This record gives sequence, C-alpha cells and structure tokens, in this order.
Amino acid sequence: MHFLFMDESFGDPKRNSEPVVLTGVMVPAANHGAVLSKYLELFRAIFQPRQGVVEPQPDVHAVGLFKNIEADDEQRLLFFKGIVDLLLGLKLEIYRAGYFATPEALRLFNRKDHLLGLCLLDILSIVTERHPEKQIWPVMEMNASDRVQDLQFAGMVRSLSYYGDRVGKENVSIKYDNLGELLYSSKRSNLGSIVDCVAYLRQAKEQRERGAVSEFKKKLADIGALLEPSISFERVTALLNSKGDGGN
Repeated sequence: MHFLFMDESFGDPKRNSEPVVLTGVMVPAANHGAVLSKYLELFRAIFQPRQGVVEPQPDVHAVGLFKNIEADDEQRLLFFKGIVDLLLGLKLEIYRAGYFATPEALRLFNRKDHLLGLCLLDILSIVTERHPEKQIWPVMEMNASDRVQDLQFAGMVRSLSYYGDRVGKENVSIKYDNLGELLYSSKRSNLGSIVDCVAYLRQAKEQRERGAVSEFKKKLADIGALLEPSISFERVTALLNSKGDGGN
C-alpha cells in the first residue's frame, strides 16, 4: 500500500502570473516509520532540547516557517535542506501538476482554484499508469471551509469507478482499480507538512526562473533544485489558448 500525500499552492495572490499547482509525495506504508523518524530528527538537530524540558513540537507551515518560535533564517534553511535529504535518502517520488490561470483557462473553469481538479487528474493518470501493481491511496490536506475542494478531490475519485461501471472501465482515462478512496489530512499532519515544504521549495525554484525574487528566496530555490532526482512527474503549463498554442 502506498499513500500519495498532496498539497495545493497558489503562489502570491497579488500576482496573477502565479500558477495553481498540486504537489504529491508518494510514501509506501512500509516506509512510514522511517519517514517519521527522519522527520523528527530534523527538530532535534535544529532545535537543541533544554535539559529536563520537553518542548511542544513546532507547527510546520512552509510559508512563514517557524514564525511563532525563536528561529533564524539559517535554521529555516537547514530544516528545508533536511526535508530534501529525507526525500532523497528514502527515494520518495514527487509528482507535480500545475496550470496558469490564463484568460482561456478562466473561461473554461470560472475560478482559479477550479484548475486543481485538472491537476489532480494529471497526477492520478500518471501515478496509476506507472504503478499498476501498487495500491495507492490519495491523501489531500483538508480545507474544511471549501466545499469545492471536496467536490474536486473526493468527488472526482469517487466518480471514476461509478462512470467506469456505467460506460466500461476501458473508456475511463484513469486506471482506478488500484486507486483507493480519497483521504484527508489536517495542517498538523507530519507527512502533509513534508509535502507542503516540497511544494514551497519547487515553487521558489520556478519563481526564480520567472523573475526577480528576494535573496532568501534564491537560497530556497537552490535547495528546491536539489529535489530533481526525486521528481517522477512535473509539469506546470498553460492550457491551449485560442490560437492553439501551449505554454510553459
């Protein structure tokens, strides 16, 4: 059994040029203990425990990492680098799909976040095709305030088998026999936080390629580039526009 932990990212909301991206990290259930152990090691390495005191585990949100505790940029960069080392060391696979909210895309999908459903289709199509022998359970970070998310994620996964039963599974583009129902995680999920960091690091790399970024973001981009060996699929692009041209 394998879990595909996923997280969405929209970039800077003030910049319309930022794409909608879905990032997934595939974690074999048998490797969960090793992943968790390596993850907790990061906290011990970066935040030295005080004698006789057990500190609460810091929340991990890649944007504004450790902003509520005493931490400097060097500690933040060490943590992000540790996330990269964890993925590379355990050979975890990364899947990313994203689309720019072009006028053509918004005419088709109405809202920017509606593009996430297309991102999910891309990732599930690739994952199930490449790993037909594995039982894969997708896990999405929950946004409890947004019913649209549940329709696009749990609703889509549920619909695959339903429509396959109606029209024949050979006529459904995604091979769903080895696909479990969609599960949800919260923002306090350890593995969900790992995916959040991966998404943020790859986003920093892409932002640097598209234009000027801060010196700190450049360092994040350098760390994000180190994830390359773990990338099994990554495509951030534009839908076909009215002239029939694609974009990257």
